[in-house]
Amino acid sequence: MVIRLKWFKIKGKSANWGPQTAFICVNQALSKLADQPQKTLNKFNTAVQECLDQKNAKEVDLKITKNRIELLEKEGIVYEVEKNDSGAITKLKAKTSENVEHEFTLNPCDEGSELYLVNYNGAPVKVLSSVGNNEKPLTADYDILMIAPSIEDFGSKDNLAVPDVARTIVDHRMEIYNNKKTNKTQTSSLEKYLDSTNPIKIKKRHPDKIIVQSINYLVSLSLILIASMQEKTKTLVMLRHV
Repeated sequence: MVIRLKWFKIKGKSANWGPQTAFICVNQALSKLADQPQKTLNKFNTAVQECLDQKNAKEVDLKITKNRIELLEKEGIVYEVEKNDSGAITKLKAKTSENVEHEFTLNPCDEGSELYLVNYNGAPVKVLSSVGNNEKPLTADYDILMIAPSIEDFGSKDNLAVPDVARTIVDHRMEIYNNKKTNKTQTSSLEKYLDSTNPIKIKKRHPDKIIVQSINYLVSLSLILIASMQEKTKTLVMLRHV
């Protein structure tokens, strides 16, 4: 059997149960929405009818082959397949996703034919078909997830030089971050100390101590110069001993 994919103007949902599996039923109660509230079914039934009114598709009787029925039975989609004395399939059952059971009857399209007309509640099951001279039943479309070359086409030059993040790398980066934080705190304390010993500011507050404080300030700057050639983390400790 040859079928076609639905296009974006076909809003009906396909079926995932029963002999109508993979087809888009005009009655959306036979689609994958079978267990949904009536409000949802009405919405999609209206969408299907609009599609038919606009001639984006047409409705046809659902006809499937004996091989198709046997495949559905093998997959557990249909069951209790009954046959008459001549071996023709006459009846089968199926369940929705919520285990609601339904019964379908089948009639051979011609005497001895392996193509069957599918009926539900005494009437042929209608499905959507393409329009034009080459009419084919429609099935669900599919959305492309990605387009990628074969894995065999990848080489060493295709791999980005980005190492996997290990626990040791995270710990190392956290250590750097914490050190920066500590250094920033030390720098802030140092700035406060230098500000408190600045001769210009001291003169305004304590004119009589300007000479002593000026000497302390110069000593502090000298120590900073020495400390810059040593470990920066010891700077504040040295200043406290002036």
